[in-house]
Amino acid sequence: MKLKLNKSVDELKERLDTIEEVANNDNREETDYEIEAKFAKLREARAKKTNAHGDKTYEDVWDEITQEELDYYKRKQLETPPEQRYQHKKEHCDFYDSSWSMRGLNRYDGQGCNQFSGCVPHCRYYPEEGRIEDEEVLGWFENKRRRILD
Repeated sequence: MKLKLNKSVDELKERLDTIEEVANNDNREETDYEIEAKFAKLREARAKKTNAHGDKTYEDVWDEITQEELDYYKRKQLETPPEQRYQHKKEHCDFYDSSWSMRGLNRYDGQGCNQFSGCVPHCRYYPEEGRIEDEEVLGWFENKRRRILD
């Protein structure tokens, strides 16, 4: 009888441990992957909601970003060292102020930065190394926040 009682107690303890483990997992912090997947679903839903012509993707609705998304991306940018921010931005010349697309042109006009010839000497990202300081990142996000609220 005692052996059976111990087995029942052990089974009950095992079940309680399993329930407690599940409860603890519900209180865990979301991973970056889970957060970014959730945000991608939000952008996709916004694109579907505002997509009158059927040609929008979730990348087209950044102007409608939530404060939670904005705070997350700001935190991630500030976690990145200033030198690494510069190198990441340097890799994406389509988004430089001097690029033809950011100047509002329909095609390359032979001036400014592009993915084929790289940076022009007067471009901020022309030097091999540089920094994007925290103040600049905070300014980007403040401008984004203002555009959302307007």
